[in-house]
Amino acid sequence: MNRRFLLLSGMALGAMWFHVWSRLLVPCGGSPAVQAGLLAVALGLFLLQVTVWLPVFGIEQRPRLRFWIYSSYGLMVALWFGAIANDFYVLTASLLMPRDASWQVSLPYVAQALLFVTTVGNSIGIATVRRGPIIRTVEVRLPNWPAALDGFRIAQISDLHVGPLIKADYVEDVVRKVQSLNPGLIAVTGDLGDGHVAKLRDELVPLRQLQADHGVYYVTGNHEFYWNAHEWVDAARDCGMTVLHNEGRAIDVGCGSLWVGGVPDISASRFGAGFASEPALAAPPSHVQPHAKVLLAHQPKSCFAAAAAGFDLMLCGHTHWGQTFPISLIVGWFNPYHRGLNKHDQMAVYVSAGTGFWGPPVRFGVAAEVTCVVLRSA
Repeated sequence: MNRRFLLLSGMALGAMWFHVWSRLLVPCGGSPAVQAGLLAVALGLFLLQVTVWLPVFGIEQRPRLRFWIYSSYGLMVALWFGAIANDFYVLTASLLMPRDASWQVSLPYVAQALLFVTTVGNSIGIATVRRGPIIRTVEVRLPNWPAALDGFRIAQISDLHVGPLIKADYVEDVVRKVQSLNPGLIAVTGDLGDGHVAKLRDELVPLRQLQADHGVYYVTGNHEFYWNAHEWVDAARDCGMTVLHNEGRAIDVGCGSLWVGGVPDISASRFGAGFASEPALAAPPSHVQPHAKVLLAHQPKSCFAAAAAGFDLMLCGHTHWGQTFPISLIVGWFNPYHRGLNKHDQMAVYVSAGTGFWGPPVRFGVAAEVTCVVLRSA
C-alpha cells in the first residue's frame, strides 16, 4: 500500500472513531474512570485496525487474529450508525422542543441504549457468520416445465468471496451443504473470490468436490474483475466448472430439456469490450425450444435484458440482501430487486443473500445461504 492511501485511510478511520467517541461514547456519561476506559478501548481498536494495513505486523499470517480485527471494523461501523442515530435524536428533540431542555436529561440513557444495541447486534452478526450459510429452499413455478420433472433442483452458490477471511474450512462446509441437496445442476453466480488466485488456490480446492448430474456452471461477478478475471475464470475451470460467457448450454434432463445461459457481470464492460454482458447472446437459438430457459447473472440489474431475451428464470446475487442492518434497509434503493424471489414481466428473478460475506465478518438479520431452487410445473 502506498503512503497516500495509508494516510487517507487512516484519516477516514480516525474520523469515524472520533465521531463515535464524541457523539456516542461521551454522551453515555459515567465517571471519569468510565470515560477513560471507553476512550482507551476506542483508541486501542483504532490502533489494532491500522495493523492490518502494515505488513510488518504479519497479520496476514495470523488468520484468527485477522478475523477478530475485521470483526472490530464491523463493530466500528455499527457504533458509527449508533452515533448517527444519536445525532438524529438530538436534532429532532431540539427542533420539536426548542424551549424545553428537559429532553436533555434522557441523553445519557439514549446513548447507553444505542451503545448496548449496536454492540449486541454486532456480536449476533459475528455469531451468524461463524455458523456458516443456511440452506434456503425456493420453489419457482415455470409455465412449460413438465410435470414429470416437478421437483428438479438447482443449487445456487453466490458471492462466496473466498479471500482473507473465507478459507478452505468455510468452503468445505458450503460444498457439504450443496452436495446434501443432491442437485440436478449447480449454479455459481459470481464473486467467487476476493484476492489473487495464486494466493488462494489451496482455499479453492474443496470446490473440486462439487458434483451434479447435469454439471456445475459459473459466471463472473464484479469482484473477479478487481483481481484479474482471466485468472478467476481459469481457476473456476480448474475446479471443474463450466464457464458461461454470453453463451448457453442445452441440457437433456430426461423427459424434458433445460437451457442454461450465463453472462459476465453487467459492469464488466468497463474492463474491456470483450467483457460486455449480453443476455441475448446467452439465449437459445430459434431452432432450440427448451421447456425452461434459465439465465445465470451476477447483478439483479441484468433482469431487463434477460427478460427481453425471453428467459423464464434468472438466478443472481450481488446485493447480499444488505448483509447487515441498517444497510439491509437501503440496498433496495440501488437495485431493481435486492432479495428473494421476484417477478419481472413474465420472468422470475431470484436474488441470493450470498453464500459468504464481504468486508467485516458480520451478518445481522441476514444469514448467508446455499440456495436450493426447486423447479415446479405451473
